[in-house]
Amino acid sequence: LTIGDCFFDTEPGGLGAFGYGPFAVLSSEGIDRYQVFVSDGGTKLVLEFTGFHAGDRFLFTIDVDEMGFLGPNAVAEGNEFEGSRLTAYFVAPHYYAAQGEDIFIDAYDHKLDASGLELPRDDYSPPLPEPEPVRTAGAFLEVTQTPLPVAISGRVFEDLNLDVIYNGQDRALAGVTLELWQLQGETYVFTGKTATTDSEGNYRFDELLPGTYRIVERQPDGYLSVGARAGTVDSQVRGSVLTSDVIVGVSLLGGEESIQNDFAEVRPAALSGHVYHDMNNNGLRESEETGIGGVTVVVIREADHFLPQKQFIVTTQSDGAWSVSGLYPGQYYVEERQPEGWLDGLDRAGSLGGTAINPGDQIVNITIPAGSEGVNYDFGEILPASLAGMVYLDLNTNCQYDPGELTLPGVTIELRSSDGTVLQTTVTDAAGRYIFENLMPGIYAVHEVQPEGYFDGCDHPGTAGGIKSPPDTISDIYLGSGVAATDYLFAEIPPATLGGLVFSDRNANDQLDAEDSPIAGVTIQLFDNQGQLVATTVTGSDGRYLFENLRPSYYTLVEIQPEGYLEGADFVGSAGGQLAGNDRITDIKLPPGVDGRDYNFAEIEPATLSGYVFQDGPAITYWWGQPRPDPYQVRDGQFTPDDIPLAGVEIQLRDATGQPILDANGQPIVTWTNANGYYEFRGLRPGVYTILEIQPAGYEDGLDTAGTLGGVAVNPGTSLDPAILASLTIDPRNDAILRVTVLPGANGTNYNFAEVLLTAIPPF
Repeated sequence: LTIGDCFFDTEPGGLGAFGYGPFAVLSSEGIDRYQVFVSDGGTKLVLEFTGFHAGDRFLFTIDVDEMGFLGPNAVAEGNEFEGSRLTAYFVAPHYYAAQGEDIFIDAYDHKLDASGLELPRDDYSPPLPEPEPVRTAGAFLEVTQTPLPVAISGRVFEDLNLDVIYNGQDRALAGVTLELWQLQGETYVFTGKTATTDSEGNYRFDELLPGTYRIVERQPDGYLSVGARAGTVDSQVRGSVLTSDVIVGVSLLGGEESIQNDFAEVRPAALSGHVYHDMNNNGLRESEETGIGGVTVVVIREADHFLPQKQFIVTTQSDGAWSVSGLYPGQYYVEERQPEGWLDGLDRAGSLGGTAINPGDQIVNITIPAGSEGVNYDFGEILPASLAGMVYLDLNTNCQYDPGELTLPGVTIELRSSDGTVLQTTVTDAAGRYIFENLMPGIYAVHEVQPEGYFDGCDHPGTAGGIKSPPDTISDIYLGSGVAATDYLFAEIPPATLGGLVFSDRNANDQLDAEDSPIAGVTIQLFDNQGQLVATTVTGSDGRYLFENLRPSYYTLVEIQPEGYLEGADFVGSAGGQLAGNDRITDIKLPPGVDGRDYNFAEIEPATLSGYVFQDGPAITYWWGQPRPDPYQVRDGQFTPDDIPLAGVEIQLRDATGQPILDANGQPIVTWTNANGYYEFRGLRPGVYTILEIQPAGYEDGLDTAGTLGGVAVNPGTSLDPAILASLTIDPRNDAILRVTVLPGANGTNYNFAEVLLTAIPPF
């Protein structure tokens, strides 16, 4: 050391003066590890950092003394430390090593300001109370590390087995251009760099900056893309395949190289053939046989490790030729979509082999190598025959189709072989017509499946002949090549229907009105013109009945009188007929398809009249020789709980004029009161009635009362309409209730007759 040299005073009893200050770390913010090398009395301090990053801070203290004229000086000022060197070395993976150096100076504020660092300024001087630019010196340096260059390489080759792996059977492709793109922000930008494969198919991009890259292959002419394979860095895949011609996400750090970024190609193959009229059906396309244009052919590549199943659809040219190019090698089969108007003939595999499925319009098991061309995959066709006809409704039953007669759609027709085997089935269209097309020449039969809801009519052979074979079959029909046989007809007879309504005639006016109500569950019988029972049904909840699928004929309808109703009117409906007594309509003529409606039966709900005969109050006593009390004045004629019912009193039901009403046996309708004094007339038809009481012996007539349906009770003092009196054929004798009007289903109650018991004292 010479006068003015600064040195580190770190040990007690060392070279320094007035004590010492060892190296001490105050903070090591952001630094993973560090090592310190310094000697007491030495002039060099070495710090080694591991995991040092831009922006990290390392704060420490150490005693620095100065060598004076006679010995060490305990304080080294900034001016005395000035001239010391700061040297830094930086080593990092993926970068070139870098170093920097600066000299400490006493007045350093201008360097501090330029650096932008947050460090003490030149006047930093603790522990002195006032700042002084005396005890500080500073050195500043800036170092930039340059990244090591990166490289990307790979190969382009013909991949014969489509596995995107270069192996011995594959062939390198020279002269293929590759583009290099680099990710900037979120977008790849073309770098302007291209590479071309050499004779081994290899390409390489050198001297690249670290970054993330995309490799784009320019598709070579005459090849199909098979795929791409992202390469590796140190045996680890780096990047991914975006498309068969693009690899993306190749992220490289300095000094790294991504290898085997490969692109696989393959030469396309082709397949061709014909669809033709095989006139002699021998499966060989001969010079005089013509092609068929407009036929769809489907070439199908079977699924494998490389691709899912894929199909190519083409249409034959006017000469019947078809072809598909641009095919990947693999296993294929070809299907012809059967052309309309032709029948399937014999098919034949071509130059690359395969198996024709006959019949079936398929050639299978075709192995197509890369770059190959398979020819003469041919499909033979022959002209079909056809058989057609119609199903119609023979409305006049004359066994022939007449203009205007309706046809029948939806009928099933079977085409049968000569031995009766069902070959095809169809249904008649909206016009009642059917047709069997694309038929091979031969002998056929046609059979109609009898349509539900119709009766079998006459059948007719058509233009190619045949024999009627009942039921519903025409056989021995010979169809030559291309023959179009027509007019094979089947006649059907539409059924008739017959229906009507059973209803309650609520106002008994012998016609169907809005207030009338249906009667459910009534039995209706249908008889043919021989008197044989054909069918039986019951009315529904709406009171209606219907007989369907009736053969055209004459019929009779019979209603079974429903219990709880009285006979009403019957009505002949839309198809005519005759009323033949109660509940019977005869001579109903039903032609084919006729819908006979409104054969209605009316019923009447029976009515009821009832009341009581009673002793009105207790017996009335009076002294003999005195005037007899007037029952009409002393009793009110109202039936109350304290009144006494009179049993065995005769009550007669008569008509409006007072004439007896006879029952089914021709006897007058009469009843007698029961133990409760109650009487009742049930099952009454609508009408105007008279109720007549036969005065019981031993009683005086009391006041009679008309009930709930109204009427006129004949009592002393009752003023009767002269017209009513004139219409009566009897004397009501104060024991009658007249003009009781009863409607269907009515229940008239409380038609009461009061009697009074008079007792004389002493007895007369």
